[in-house]
Amino acid sequence: MKALLILLIACLAILSPVVRAEDETVDDRYVAIYGLMLAGDAKAENGQAAAAKTNYTEAQSMLKKLREDYPSWSTRVVKFRMDYLAEKAAIPVTGSATGSGAAATPMTAPADAGQPVEMKIKWGIGKRYKQRVEMTQVMDMNMPGLSEPMKQEMKQSQDIGISALKERDGGGDELEMEFLSMAMDMKMGDTPLMSFDSKQGGQDNSANPAAAVLGKMVGSKIKFLTDPSGKIESVEGYQEFQDHVINGSPPEMQAMMKGFLSEDSLKQMSPTSMGLPGKPVKTGDTWPVKMEIGLGPMGKMVVNLNYTFTGWEQHDGHKCAVLEYVGDVSMKPSGDGGAAGMMSIDQGKASGKTWFDPAMGMIKETAGKQDLTMKINAQGQSISTQRQQNLDTKLVDVTDIAK
Repeated sequence: MKALLILLIACLAILSPVVRAEDETVDDRYVAIYGLMLAGDAKAENGQAAAAKTNYTEAQSMLKKLREDYPSWSTRVVKFRMDYLAEKAAIPVTGSATGSGAAATPMTAPADAGQPVEMKIKWGIGKRYKQRVEMTQVMDMNMPGLSEPMKQEMKQSQDIGISALKERDGGGDELEMEFLSMAMDMKMGDTPLMSFDSKQGGQDNSANPAAAVLGKMVGSKIKFLTDPSGKIESVEGYQEFQDHVINGSPPEMQAMMKGFLSEDSLKQMSPTSMGLPGKPVKTGDTWPVKMEIGLGPMGKMVVNLNYTFTGWEQHDGHKCAVLEYVGDVSMKPSGDGGAAGMMSIDQGKASGKTWFDPAMGMIKETAGKQDLTMKINAQGQSISTQRQQNLDTKLVDVTDIAK
C-alpha cells in the first residue's frame, strides 16, 4: 500500500507527481543476455555442450560490457550471473568437433543452487507485525512560465501494524491493518511547504489537504480476508475508511482519491506476499510480477517486474533469501473521456531488493527505487516532473496482540 499512498500524497501536495526517464535500455540489454544464458542451458540439457558454451561465452562478454557501462546497476544480480557464466564457460567440451556421437560433459548447476525453497507468508495468529516505511523523493518540475525546473524534496515515514486475528474456515487468514503514525516534510527549493508529524499534537492541517489526509489516516483500520494461498479475497471497512479520509477534501480531488482508495486498489496495495514466487524456487530462478493499480479517473498504473532469487544473506540476525527485481512502470488511461490522459508516465523504471526469512515466513525488508518522468495535464496546463524515489519497508517488531 505504501508506494501508492506516497503517490497519492504527492498528487495532493502539488497536483503533479513524477518521473524521470531512465537513459538507454539497460533492462533490455540484460533481458537479451538472460535469453542467451537460457538458450545455453537448454542446449546443455540436450547434450549440445559446444553450442551451449558458445551461448555462455557470448552472454559473458555482453554482461561484462553491461557492467562496464552501468557499474552501479543491480550489482548483486550481475555478480551472480557473472559467476554462473564463468563456471559454465569454463567447463571443457569433450567429443569430436564433427559431432561423431561422443558424449558431452554434463552441465551441472551452480554449487550454491541448493534445494527449492518455499517462500510463503506465515501469519502467527494472535501476533501483531509492525512495519516501518521510509521514503525519500526528489522531483524536478517544469512549470509553465518558468525557465528553470523547480526542485521539490520530500521525506515521509509511517508505521503500520498488521494483526493476525484468526484463521478462516477453509484456510486463509483474517488480518487487520492499522495506520499507527505518519510524518512528512516537504520543501520547494529552500522554502518549506509542509511539516507534519502525527506524534506531535496541536497541528492545524486545515489549510493543507495532504497533511489533513495523513492526519485522518492515523488510527484508521482496514480488515483483509485472505485465501489459503495468501491472496486477498475481500476488504472489510474500506468504505468507512475511504469516507473518513476524503471527507472535507477539495471537491476536485475527491474523485481521484476515491480511485486510489477503492476496494480493488486496497487489495493490490495490501501488505501480504508481494513479489513472492507462489511456488518453491531455487537460486537463480526468475519469475514475473504484474500489477495494475487503479487511480480513479486518471486510469491505471501498470507495473511489470522480473524477480530473481539471487542467494542468501544474514539480515538483521536472520538467514534470508535475497530476491532482486527490475522492471518498468507505465500508465493506462481510463478511457472514460473524463480525466483520461490527465497523467502519463514515460519510461518509468523500478528496481529493488527483498529479504525473505523462510523460517519465519515473513519479508524482513524491501528496499526499492523508482525513476520516472510524469506528465500531468490539469486546468489547461501541462506539468512535466522528473522524479527519483527511494522506498524502504522493514519489519521492525512482532508482539502479541493487546488483550
